[in-house]
Amino acid sequence: MSVQGFTSYPRHFQRSLSGRLSSLHIFGDDNLSGSTMDPVLEIPLLEAKLVAAKEADIVDEEFTQELQQKIGDAKTAAEFGVRRAQLQFYEAFASGDYEGMASLWSKKSPVSCVHPCQRRLEGYDAVMQSWKEILAVSGLAAVTSFEGDEDEDDEFSFRIEPEKVQMEICGSTAIVNCVEKTGTGDAPPLEAVNIYKREDGVWKMTMHMAAPVISGAM
Repeated sequence: MSVQGFTSYPRHFQRSLSGRLSSLHIFGDDNLSGSTMDPVLEIPLLEAKLVAAKEADIVDEEFTQELQQKIGDAKTAAEFGVRRAQLQFYEAFASGDYEGMASLWSKKSPVSCVHPCQRRLEGYDAVMQSWKEILAVSGLAAVTSFEGDEDEDDEFSFRIEPEKVQMEICGSTAIVNCVEKTGTGDAPPLEAVNIYKREDGVWKMTMHMAAPVISGAM
């Protein structure tokens, strides 16, 4: 185990910390900056290292600051990654980009989708078939609006924008709640929940659910 400053502490502290970290399987032969793990998935391990060091009553400012910096950077990267996935989802939705939508959904994890006032769909094939049908309509509206150079309030154009976004990231899973504003006129807003899972260094969608908001509930 290589931790800068570690060997300067009494041996019983060294054994205590080493035992705690070994039991957690979170310290290998590499140092803090040498990990090849996905930094987002590494967050719980880094937090466990920090807790173990504190419980062992060992104070090494350089060590703890480096851990805290890595944890902060990883959490920031996780948030930006989820926001990027959200942006890709709604851009594909609004433009009718089926390929973009298909690439965003997970092919490794169980997926499900509940469109407004519709039954729950499960499995990648069923979910993507539903999106193919939906995006054919939104894509036509987007093309019609563009080719006709219509005003952005054109009743035939399709727009969808997430508002009041709330995000929670727990390990390899991210849950995003938002209100979807669609179309113009009397189109009701939709309360939506999107769930993403971390796979191979990127966030993949595993669930989308949207339902109309009751009038006066906003």
